Amino acid sequence: MVFRDSGMMKSTFTAGADVSSKKLQIFGWALLSMLLSAMPRGGSSAGQFRPDKYGVGAVFVQADSTGPVTVKDCSGGGPAQLAGLLPGDRLLSLDGVLVSGWSFAKVIDYLRGERPDTVRITVLRDSTKISVRVVRARFSDIAARSGLRYVPTRDSLRFMMAPVDEKAQLTVGSLLEPTGLKDIHCNDAKLILPARAQTFLYFWASWCGPCKMLIQQLEAQRQDVVGRTLNIVGLNVDNHCDLFRAAADSLHPLGEQYWAGGWYGDLPQAFRVYRRGIPTGALIDGEGRLIAVSTGTDSVLLLFKAALSNTEE
Repeated sequence: MVFRDSGMMKSTFTAGADVSSKKLQIFGWALLSMLLSAMPRGGSSAGQFRPDKYGVGAVFVQADSTGPVTVKDCSGGGPAQLAGLLPGDRLLSLDGVLVSGWSFAKVIDYLRGERPDTVRITVLRDSTKISVRVVRARFSDIAARSGLRYVPTRDSLRFMMAPVDEKAQLTVGSLLEPTGLKDIHCNDAKLILPARAQTFLYFWASWCGPCKMLIQQLEAQRQDVVGRTLNIVGLNVDNHCDLFRAAADSLHPLGEQYWAGGWYGDLPQAFRVYRRGIPTGALIDGEGRLIAVSTGTDSVLLLFKAALSNTEE
């Protein structure tokens, strides 16, 4: 499936690297931040995207090159939502011109702009045609409505999103404070780290292909975990807790599972997973302090195996 929207390019999260927008068909992308703000999470070059450009604040998807373009979600308080667009709406025309023969890239380019112009969007909702006028807004302004901002990557050629008021980053030796969690039933939960035993944490999401690979590889280690003192905790960063619950029921990830409050929850902020990427793993000592952190399927698995080999049977 190809995912893109009027102000977004995709990113994969292997080894925490931003990926070029040329990688259009991928395992998964930063849908969480996009659902929140309808912006490019990462992987778009400065020449293609600037926070001062304008968009409609909606996530659009297309299953294949001949399928309909559909609204996946709308940014809270963004132009598309304010105009009345809803998830599931199928795009029919833009400013009176049918888009059935357009490429997906052409649709997205049309929805972007240099000014706060109005675009008339006609969609099919169930069997009813609905036409709305959407006033493009500056990407940075839409992000701000969700408490987010754009920051340049280290090479200053791309942008990624981060909370306006980021929580302090957890560094090696820092004490972990696991807050903002919900259990598998989506009830508020408190993670209590066992004393005198190490804890292995890993961040994952239902849309993340590398995360699913990690979950499968961790599952292959399940028998080796039996009788060990290593505490294993999975932290899901899906946009909604119900998505986490469904994914956990389907994938059966190893260890005790929690929803971490989304891409910008307390722990995701502490570990900067929206900067690192996922899967990200971390090892916590028996006093609750960070020992090590790694990103990428292979690196996280190596960290897990190292932790497992150092625990008692």
